[in-house]
Order: sequence, then structure tokens, then C-alpha cells
Amino acid sequence: MAKASSIRDRWKRMERSVAQFFNTSRNVHGRGPAGETGTDVVADLPNWLDEAPAMFSDYRFLFVECKYSHGTDGTIFKHFREMREASSMTNKQNSTKIYVCNYGDYLMTSLDSVPFVMGDVILPKLSIDGLQYHKDPLSFSSHYGIVHSAKKAPGYLDKYWSQVCRDVEEFNEGKKYEKAIPMVCMGSSYKEKLAIFSRSWYENPA
Repeated sequence: MAKASSIRDRWKRMERSVAQFFNTSRNVHGRGPAGETGTDVVADLPNWLDEAPAMFSDYRFLFVECKYSHGTDGTIFKHFREMREASSMTNKQNSTKIYVCNYGDYLMTSLDSVPFVMGDVILPKLSIDGLQYHKDPLSFSSHYGIVHSAKKAPGYLDKYWSQVCRDVEEFNEGKKYEKAIPMVCMGSSYKEKLAIFSRSWYENPA
């Protein structure tokens, strides 16, 4: 019982840490702009990115489902590190690059890189322009390290993505404006945090 309680405590701390990153607090069921959704963190994009709300008239919120890996080394974190090392991203001269991994249908990056990946990759696909940090191809290629993994993403990732998508679809139903974007955040006992998006979703949003 004590061990289970300890895991829950670490999970809640991870959720609070993610919420703080997005300049908000953990979502409380039935309160705030997300209504009755059970999504762990709901970020208001203009507030988080310090931009004019009018820029986000179509997609305003980011729904983040947080999952905590309490094992010694979760599969997804192991694959992420292996692919980063294989791409020489650990070399000193590449230490400032934004590392992105295409992992099956998913795009993975560190939580700290999410503002850049959102501005450069995801939001333009949703017709939200003007937030690119690296708009021209040369700047993009010099600041990003992108690796394509041949490994199959673990099945639990599909389950987590489906979970947050259900909340997003319910929230977005009937809305033309101020809709939500889904994201999964995986945290580990090593305090790593990975942000995960589905490419098929943001290229063809529901």
C-alpha cells in the first residue's frame, strides 16, 4: 500500500510539474474551460505562449494527458535515448539542437522543446502561422535533429493517445472556434518528460 501511495504521489508531482511548464495548474474535473473533461492538464495557448488570443481563434487549448512510468527504464524512454545517441545528438556541437523522433505515427520530443516544435511544426499544420522560430529551411535544418525510428511504438502509446483524443473530440464537437489539440506527456522516475503528438492527427485534425 505504501509503495502504491508513493507512485501516486510521484505521478501527481509530475502532473503539477507539467502544468507549471504550461503556466497553469492541474485540471480539476468540471472546472475551467475544459468543462467535464478528465484531461490532466489544459493549457491556454495564448496565455502560455504570450501571444494575442486572436491568433488562436481556431485552436486555443492544448489537452495534455500525463502518464508516469514507475519502472526502472520504460521502453519509450529507452528508445528515445537510443535514437538520440545514434543520431550523434549527444555530441557537444549538437547539444543545443532540438531533438525530434518520428516513432511510427508519433512525433516525440522532450517537454522543454515543445514551444519550438509547436511553433515550427504543429501549429502551421493547423493554419496558425507567425510563431515559427525557424521558418526558413536552412535555419530549421541547422537547429533540429530529426530521426526516423524503424521500431514499432509500444501498444500502450495508442491507448494513451486514444484517451486524450476522446476528451478532445468531445470538447471540440460542434465547435468552429477555440478548439483543443491533444498531447500525451510521459514522465519517468528519472524525471525525464517526453511530449508525444500523432502526426496523422495534426495533419488531418478531427
